[in-house]
Amino acid sequence: MLSLNSSLHWLASYPKSGNTYLRVLLSNYLSDGESPVDINQLPFGDSINRRVNFEDFLGISIDDISVQELARCRREYCRWWVSATNDAQSDAYFSKVHNQYVVAPSEHAIFAEATPMRAVYLVRNPVHVAPSYAYHRNSSIDEVIHFMSDTTASIAAKRNPDVLYQHLGDWNTHVKSWTEQQAIPLLIIRYEDLCRQPEKTLKKVLDFSGVTIDADRVAQAIKASTLTALQQQEKASGFAEKYPKAKSFFGRQQENNQDKALQLTSSHLETIINNHGPLMELLDYSTDIKAYSF
Repeated sequence: MLSLNSSLHWLASYPKSGNTYLRVLLSNYLSDGESPVDINQLPFGDSINRRVNFEDFLGISIDDISVQELARCRREYCRWWVSATNDAQSDAYFSKVHNQYVVAPSEHAIFAEATPMRAVYLVRNPVHVAPSYAYHRNSSIDEVIHFMSDTTASIAAKRNPDVLYQHLGDWNTHVKSWTEQQAIPLLIIRYEDLCRQPEKTLKKVLDFSGVTIDADRVAQAIKASTLTALQQQEKASGFAEKYPKAKSFFGRQQENNQDKALQLTSSHLETIINNHGPLMELLDYSTDIKAYSF
């Protein structure tokens, strides 16, 4: 492993915004092996949102407490988890989180007190999030567009045997909750830049995180993390993070032009831009419908 000044960082994002791709890149960069990392053994997962860890902290089943009580415990749990993880990790560690920066219904900033920490926030054009998330959930575009504007939206809203309730809220508020907070040093990465300029963008993440940069290892990590390489792994052994109803996790881009149900209409684009236009412009995403093909 390469050296890191402070070992634990959040990798935060709204779903389908490039979190998995960045985790694969970082895993391949920091791996001691010559072969690409196994996508089913990625070290930088969402263990902070794993039910078993939360119940270890509580000492009881979460079935015995209300959603409100669970929310009130999240900040203290976050501090406990960060301390335990830092004690166990001597090298670079990045933790995936899809949570909004605050947790409803308590509205506590659950990540603020788990310092010293840093965060990388990945953001993606909502015009592209919508069809990608629809594919991932095996839902319609209309359902996902509505979901992205729902202030009460969440992951695992119902009791889940594996993961904790995670408050997302609407896309606008999710982005702002992380990018406008002042408690944690933050690097904002656009997914589009990560795809178009992976070398430059990965180096930016490594530099921000205090990881020693080795140009040869960067090139090797990018080569090991191509879409084709990830698709081959998924075809051979599946991918544990794939939504059960989805056809595949890494197949979306390949099938984009074949699945008419996932193609945006002008009406879809108009709704997305009406819902998220001002923030899209702030992030340098076009709000001109003519800029998008459909």
